[in-house]
Amino acid sequence: MLTEDRYRRAAAAGGVGIWEWNGATNEIYVDPVLKEILGYQNGEIRTDADVLGLVHPDDQAMVVAWAREHMAGQGITPELEHRMRHRDGTVRWFLLRASVTRDGTGAVARMSGTETDITARKLSEEALRHSEEINKRIVTSTGDCVKILDLEGRLIYINPEGLRQLELDGPDVLLNKPFGSAMQEPHRLAALEAVERARSGVTGRFQTIFRTPSGTVKWFDVVVTPITDARGDVVQFLAISRDITERRREEGLRSIFNQVLGMLATGSALGDVLNRLARVIEEQSEDMRCSILLLDDDGLHVRHGAAPSLPAAYVRAVDGLSIGPSAGSCGTAMFLGTLVVAADISIDPRWAAYRGLALEHGLRACWSMPIMSAQKRVLGSFAMYYDAPRVATDEEIRMMESVADLARIAIEQQRAELEANTQRRELAHLGRVATVGELTGTMAHELSQPLAAVRMNAQAARHLIDQTPMDVGELKAALDDIIRDNTRAGAVIDHLRALLRKEALALQPVNLNEVVREVVDLSNSEVRSRRISVTSALAAEAPVVMGDRVQLQQVVLNLVLNACDAMSDTPAARRKLAVATAIDNGFVRLAVSDNGVGIPADRIEQVFEPFVTFRSNGLGLGLAISRSIVTAHRGTITAENKADGGATFRCVLPRAAS
Repeated sequence: MLTEDRYRRAAAAGGVGIWEWNGATNEIYVDPVLKEILGYQNGEIRTDADVLGLVHPDDQAMVVAWAREHMAGQGITPELEHRMRHRDGTVRWFLLRASVTRDGTGAVARMSGTETDITARKLSEEALRHSEEINKRIVTSTGDCVKILDLEGRLIYINPEGLRQLELDGPDVLLNKPFGSAMQEPHRLAALEAVERARSGVTGRFQTIFRTPSGTVKWFDVVVTPITDARGDVVQFLAISRDITERRREEGLRSIFNQVLGMLATGSALGDVLNRLARVIEEQSEDMRCSILLLDDDGLHVRHGAAPSLPAAYVRAVDGLSIGPSAGSCGTAMFLGTLVVAADISIDPRWAAYRGLALEHGLRACWSMPIMSAQKRVLGSFAMYYDAPRVATDEEIRMMESVADLARIAIEQQRAELEANTQRRELAHLGRVATVGELTGTMAHELSQPLAAVRMNAQAARHLIDQTPMDVGELKAALDDIIRDNTRAGAVIDHLRALLRKEALALQPVNLNEVVREVVDLSNSEVRSRRISVTSALAAEAPVVMGDRVQLQQVVLNLVLNACDAMSDTPAARRKLAVATAIDNGFVRLAVSDNGVGIPADRIEQVFEPFVTFRSNGLGLGLAISRSIVTAHRGTITAENKADGGATFRCVLPRAAS
């Protein structure tokens, strides 16, 4: 048998205390273990009133009713969870069990039982409940399409945001269907392979397209991960689909930009440039046909510019028509100088005079964007035709704006030759747009980290506010984290805005050290993703030059990204990029060095020429634009190979007068 001391230790370890109430004397015995759990000394609890006073006020009526039921022989609940107050004021949870002993007359002689401390379990359950609630909120509030699949790969859940993105009223059309059944080949096969990878315990990933009921085509990046139980066995699959339609469209526009810019730089004819532009735009959608019309010098009549897929008879009929308030989509857009969307040509009043011509050639919808010069003068129009009635989406309108702007550059360059500084400014700006496009993935990552941290800290702060007592210190720390992460995201956005800004050349004192620091910070994610270490050796005295800050940033960024590309095949341990500034005899010197493959000896003099590139996917304009910018700043830029491998690019600029 256990001795009393061994019993006390065992009971205390289990958090179990014994009590007994004497019906004749109304005395209550509470063993020392239970008193100790509640913070009381032996002898301080003697009557039922003493014990009832320790029960949480909100639970007292429930405990009394439960005890009376048992004494009356009506007790149907063998145990009861309730709260009791510790001597120090805290609240603890207990599990109450009791049994009744009666005398010969059936009266209650005594009632005895146990109180088991279940505080830890209740706190764990509460934490789990909060965790499940937070997870539920994240799933319902996320901007991604979240699906859960069973072990057979069938869909058993999709969140409301997913239904919204797929334009579905409810999940019935997808539930219990094999994952990927709504996809076309080869996307369906990629979906099955991703599920099989998740089944083996690793993440599966693929990209797919989905055509919504309205006819909109969307691209999704899909990640499939295993959901495991406590033993680590895969029990379900989690599929998260992120809408990347806009990113794919931007990638397509970057490709268009590169092709058209290359044709412009080599002096291609305007007709060839516009035809190429129309064709690559048509490749973005399988059921769309493009048209580019030019406004005649008289400002009244339209002329054919490009329409590679429209019927020749229709093109001939349109050529030479007059613009006006009811001249179809293109003529009206040029007359009003604004976007015109004819969702259904058969009923649109602006097509009354040309409706038969359009319908005869199977054209049912036409959206037209005017092409405006930098001085807001109408140059022509860019139009999209469809064989069925359709309303333009916001994304499609933004694409039309981008294409119209690119067509404007082509038209203006071919009419009256632009002045050298205007060309340089436009090309430099487009070069920055292309560079930022290359950094899109890493910039998204750089922004997603602080934004995710802001959301998590905001959720934590909301949870802390609900706690009693509220931990003010933890709440302040969470809010401080939100402020810091918001500032970090804002800095990234400010850098991008500066690069994308299109302004006239503005010469002012610029500290080249600050330019270098800003570029290193902007390209931080790209450099880290390539496992490149960066060292900076900046002049102690401020190296100030007279220049345009954004264009100088572009030069440094081009040199940094070229250096990163040059080290793609360099062992990770040797991927080192060095940036240095110095002041020498009234000049400011900038050097960017890498440990890459170097420059072929017979090509060093050509690296700054347009379309000379050693990158497999490069256009060869970055260094040419950089030289143009440096020259406009009355400086020079040169390249040389290093003795130990790699290359160094040096810029020399006049130092600003103090």
